[in-house]
Amino acid sequence: MTMINVSNLTFGYGGSEYNLFDNVSFRLDTGWRLGLIGRNGRGKTTLLNILQGKLECHGRITGLPDFIYFPFEIENEYDMGIDIIKEVAPYAELWQIKREMNYMKLDEDILYRPYCVLSGGERTKLQLIMLFLDEARFPLIDEPTNHLDMEGREIAAQYLSSKEGFILVSHDRSFLDNCTDHTMAINRSDIEITNVSFSTWWEEKERKEQFERTQNERLKKEIGQLQKSKEAAERWSNISEKRKIGFDPKVTEKSIGRRSYEGAKSAKMMRHAKNMERRYDNKIEEKSQLLKNQERRQYLQITGEKHFSDLLVGAKNLVMNFPSSDGGDMQVNEPFEAEIKQGERYALNGSNGCGKSTFLKLLKGDEISYEGTLILASGLKISYVRQDASDLTGTLKEIAFEYKIDESRFKSILSKMGFTEENLYMSTEDLSQGQKKCVLLAASLCQEANLFVWDEPLNYVDIYVRQAIEDMLSESDITMLFVEHDRTFVDKIATERLTMLANSKRD
Repeated sequence: MTMINVSNLTFGYGGSEYNLFDNVSFRLDTGWRLGLIGRNGRGKTTLLNILQGKLECHGRITGLPDFIYFPFEIENEYDMGIDIIKEVAPYAELWQIKREMNYMKLDEDILYRPYCVLSGGERTKLQLIMLFLDEARFPLIDEPTNHLDMEGREIAAQYLSSKEGFILVSHDRSFLDNCTDHTMAINRSDIEITNVSFSTWWEEKERKEQFERTQNERLKKEIGQLQKSKEAAERWSNISEKRKIGFDPKVTEKSIGRRSYEGAKSAKMMRHAKNMERRYDNKIEEKSQLLKNQERRQYLQITGEKHFSDLLVGAKNLVMNFPSSDGGDMQVNEPFEAEIKQGERYALNGSNGCGKSTFLKLLKGDEISYEGTLILASGLKISYVRQDASDLTGTLKEIAFEYKIDESRFKSILSKMGFTEENLYMSTEDLSQGQKKCVLLAASLCQEANLFVWDEPLNYVDIYVRQAIEDMLSESDITMLFVEHDRTFVDKIATERLTMLANSKRD
């Protein structure tokens, strides 16, 4: 395996006040299964683009292999699966393709179906096997889990764990643990690489930061005491300055030479006081340099609003429909029953395509054909976070007006989610996918709702925000219904679980 060497890398986008990378250096082995993590907007995808030569930067990079990048741009989505594979990996034999598909638990008939009719999960799995069928290039994998359900993520993680050599960007902690052996973290002030999987790295980081927080508090107290001593020296210096003219004849006995004696004495005291000020300044600077540049642990809040009814949603024998090709209706799901009660947090589980997102949209008021019984409590106020935030437009001020929420609180929450001052005044079209999702989550947190309905809220959202949301929800008594495939999040947050099954008669 070869080593990728990066020396003194510096890069910043035009118009931005700060560089994303400033004189950073590191080495990567192409034999590692490397998990690349960092806050939204910290430069993970940018780094992948720099390695591919898509962005110009300052510094020196050597040892670069030929790269292959996930996700692919598919030129013609009407092409059959086998034709798309052959475009990427022309030398792959059919037996090799079928072997990889078997590992990924993909039906072979996908090879002979148009790409455009495949589900999001099928497309993701197909593209992942294409990465490793092309053995001549080194895989860069950017957020592969967004279209995979929980089972699909476990299959993909097991598949990747059997491979050798790739860089993977993901925020799914369980996924990272199951398929990586090295971790690369883009921190506030540096890039850190360790030869452990995510959870081991995170636990060590937490222990280190707890020690550093204790040290920081001690240093801040010492700096505070030094600052007080410096201020006392400054007051002494000012008093000495005023006495340089000599004595006050109204309160001090007159004598020959008294004025010059007092002036010399005061000047000496002032010099001594100024020397003390400089020593305190040096000590304060020395202590300040020892303070660690930590990621701040942020705490979010959500209040919600109580409803007078204990039962907020009731569904019985509910079957949702969508238009079929023959002009009729096709059932999406098997009959579904559920009761959403106040104060509980419900995880809605089910395979891709079983109707989970459709049910959430039905609750928020979309016109969706259904059969069976669906009852919503009178006057129920729902806060909804949609799955896809890529079409988000406008400024944060405009979004606050649209959602009828307090702009100051909205921006304060986004700051806690890692937004810089610059981000707060950017158009949302210029934000990263993770930052766009944070905008929708922050808007929801500002709403006084009886029921929070979140559809895959963690797509593209970084690990730090995920943990802040988990801490917040664990301590709240709001009512929530959510769809999420991050197993760690579901295990920590759900107090109840509901399961929806796809219609077994669907093709």
